[in-house]
Amino acid sequence: MTEEQLTALKIAFTYMPKAIEVNKYEYGDEFQRVLDQIETVREI
Repeated sequence: MTEEQLTALKIAFTYMPKAIEVNKYEYGDEFQRVLDQIETVREI
């Protein structure tokens, strides 16, 4: 992983919502995609 990629992940982790904050009302039909992205960032 490059330094640039690591920095991008740190920024994403800082600003991404917590999984409990993601709901269908706020995110519409894309709420599952948002949850998947959160899980991916947390795994890394």
